[in-house]
Amino acid sequence: MPEAVQVLIDWALGQDEIYRVWAVCDLENPASARVMEKVGMQREGILKRWFIHPNMSKEPRDCYCYAVSK
Repeated sequence: MPEAVQVLIDWALGQDEIYRVWAVCDLENPASARVMEKVGMQREGILKRWFIHPNMSKEPRDCYCYAVSK
């Protein structure tokens, strides 16, 4: 998975009009967080009650926010 994410980041940051790539993952999903860290994305913070995962809960859940920029 890190290889696929890296290809997307490289493509996006190669575009003149794109300066920042960001993504979120659930606080309880360490595997996704690790993928983002492996490709050089930095954890910027926690977004409270950011995203609803219907298979987990009807309530919005907290997510980590990761980003990389040129």
